[in-house]
Amino acid sequence: MELFKIITENAADMIALVNVKGRRLYNSPAYHKVLGYTAAELARTPVFETDSPGKSSPRLEASRLARQTGVGQSLQYRIRHKNGSWRILESTASTVRNSKGEVDKLVIANRDVTARKEIEQKLAHDALHDALTGLPNRRVFLERLQRGFSQAKR
Repeated sequence: MELFKIITENAADMIALVNVKGRRLYNSPAYHKVLGYTAAELARTPVFETDSPGKSSPRLEASRLARQTGVGQSLQYRIRHKNGSWRILESTASTVRNSKGEVDKLVIANRDVTARKEIEQKLAHDALHDALTGLPNRRVFLERLQRGFSQAKR
């Protein structure tokens, strides 16, 4: 128990224990550091409530599949920080079975990958746009020209 506490209390990744109904049983202190929510605030909030509005919850679907198959999944999703901004988390779930062999709980490890995703988007943009003007570059021009030729030929 002491080893578990030392690891979870000092890990940079967010570690949670959730029952199959989505109720939080444990949240590591990293949740407060990364998302701004205290343990008490997280305990009052359903696990899936913080997903992007207007979309079906990828976490809800992953949780359902884990309960059915006994195998956790890795996924990425957006979650709202307490300050209102959005963060992108990479999540891996593992199942915990009870004495009957049924999935009883999920251990979820979350990592904030927001900065990495922003850099990836910037690199993708920079590959197709001029650094000084922000306008599409020669590569984009040639691709669009080729597409125009293909459409005109058809």
